[in-house]
Amino acid sequence: MKTKLVFLGSDGSGKSTLIEFVKKELRKEGIKAESFVFGWKDFHNPLLKAISNFYLKRRKEEKERIDRFRNRSFLFYLIYYAELWQRYLKVLFSDAEIILFDRYFYDELAFASSWKQKLFSFITPKPDLCVVIKTNIKTMRKRSYKTPKEKYDYFYEHLLSLKKPCKTIVLDGSNNLNELYWEIKESLKSRKI
Repeated sequence: MKTKLVFLGSDGSGKSTLIEFVKKELRKEGIKAESFVFGWKDFHNPLLKAISNFYLKRRKEEKERIDRFRNRSFLFYLIYYAELWQRYLKVLFSDAEIILFDRYFYDELAFASSWKQKLFSFITPKPDLCVVIKTNIKTMRKRSYKTPKEKYDYFYEHLLSLKKPCKTIVLDGSNNLNELYWEIKESLKSRKI
């Protein structure tokens, strides 16, 4: 049975760096680990691919993409979920023992209206652990992300208010990678995974 870890957080929080570190450390321990990106890149759906390319090109210079998180139409969530389920099929066929997700269904679902959250929660695969990476504003500025504090707080308020069906831990992305890895391992032990 696969153990699924979801990594959530704003751009620049350190998700991708931490995921690669965790994957490398797990492999050193002889654990077969694989990562999957569920963010706004590499869409299979042509409509979402076109929207994503336009959006990312427009925002490239700003390095601030947190504005895209908001309540969307029902049609958007249908298309978005169809796309992510296409990606999730690869997860189902993976032979890895531990799957690491860079973003997840929850990124958009956290900003949906309550009835959409309830509806789409039923068709969202349940991970074993959600790791929310929250990095302080000072560190974000050093990483060249200019997100205003109010938008940053708004993003995390929604992300953390989503009722996730799994244990959630919040880690400081400005901490040492070894410390963060240890905290994740401890959370997995407490879950008896």
